[in-house]
Amino acid sequence: MLASHPSSLHRYFAECADDGLMNREVDVLRKRVVDDSPRLFRDDVDIQVLVSSQACGPHVRNERRIRNVGDLQRTWQEFTSHDYIYVLHQAFSWDYLYTDQETLFQILFKHKVSPDFLDCVHAFGKKLNDDTESWEGLHQRQQVRSVEDHGIGGYYEICYNYRYMSENGRSNGPSWSLRQTTVYQRRDLDTATTTWVFIQPSKSIKSRLAMQSTHLPLCHENAIRMHLMLLRQASEGWRGYTSYLRLALEELDEKARFAKLGPKVYQDDYDVCLKDSQALQKAQQKLFRAKTIIDATVQTVSRFRSWYDQLSNLRALDTTCADDALNELADIAATLEYSRQILKGLIAYSYGTASLLQQITSYRAMKDLQSTTSALEASLYLLRGIATTSQTQSQSMLTIAQSGNRDSLRIKTLTHIATIYLPPTLIATIFSSNLVSSKDDTGDLVVSKQFWIFVVVTAGFVAITLGGLLILERRWKRVHIP
Repeated sequence: MLASHPSSLHRYFAECADDGLMNREVDVLRKRVVDDSPRLFRDDVDIQVLVSSQACGPHVRNERRIRNVGDLQRTWQEFTSHDYIYVLHQAFSWDYLYTDQETLFQILFKHKVSPDFLDCVHAFGKKLNDDTESWEGLHQRQQVRSVEDHGIGGYYEICYNYRYMSENGRSNGPSWSLRQTTVYQRRDLDTATTTWVFIQPSKSIKSRLAMQSTHLPLCHENAIRMHLMLLRQASEGWRGYTSYLRLALEELDEKARFAKLGPKVYQDDYDVCLKDSQALQKAQQKLFRAKTIIDATVQTVSRFRSWYDQLSNLRALDTTCADDALNELADIAATLEYSRQILKGLIAYSYGTASLLQQITSYRAMKDLQSTTSALEASLYLLRGIATTSQTQSQSMLTIAQSGNRDSLRIKTLTHIATIYLPPTLIATIFSSNLVSSKDDTGDLVVSKQFWIFVVVTAGFVAITLGGLLILERRWKRVHIP
């Protein structure tokens, strides 16, 4: 998504080098922008610009919608030596910025924005998950000098990025989301003009910007009040979010404290498992991230206080509301410190819950293992009994088989004997009957005329016997063989 004419980028970094930034630092910053551009910028532009006709006095509010570089150039030609408020936004928190690279660097070059602002820009853009890097921090630069008959001259600028928790109103999933806003302010003391750049301000901040740019310019004490409102937003929301995390921890802690030891055997017992440890780990990660963000916000508030004191001493700020500003800063710091202490307590609280959950899970796992081992031993004992019974039955079957083999041998022996003696017996039977006789005078054997009856009857019975066997065999095959 790199712009086709990135001249403003080169002009901007060339001016940074002219202002004293080392060439090596310029090259690193430029390379980081070029590498990160596909993730940061879109091809289309939608920037809101609020313009005040006078820096600090009766003025008329003008609003322009920037869709391309041409719109931006026409706005600058129409309004010169005015206060500008640029509002950049995203469709949602993990999406591209609604600007291309060329338009953004036109703005940075026009208003001589410090390269420190780019560190805040890199916190935005397309993402797949929450950042693990801490983007919070405050950057400030100033060159304030005394001007004869005019008080002071030069400029000062400040920019910072802050993250805060906000309820998202979702019915499914987490009810809190992490938001972030970047703010930049530059005050040119010679021309008495102020430039603001906001990235992804909340709805309440947008409403306040519209009101301020309509009625009061964002310079002098109003600028400080705007910063205080932004820092107040950075400190709010944490009390509700810590209460949300506390409820999640208490649910897991209740399981850990009241779950019965041993396997779950009662209907009302808590089912403590690895899933609970995973849920606790996620809650601890949220606690650590929240504490990291609050720590960074505390540093931002502290550095803002130092910056305010420094510019007040240089008479670069209107100190008519100094006491109120200092009291507000102290109140913001106290709110953040309270939330930080609450988070520290919840983190310590979670360690005890994690230890107890781990012990319960290990104890129940040990008991489950013992029950499984006992069941296995009982099964092995039963299997031994079944094996013994099977061995006895096999021995009986072997004895029966051996006895059958002996009986079969006897039957075979008797069959062979019967087969051997059958032909002589048949011949003796025939010769001893009237079917064969001998002549008295000669002694020759004579076959009876009815001998054929014996042959026919014998053959018929043999045929009937064999035919019956064949029929029975076929029927058996049809029934038992598919």
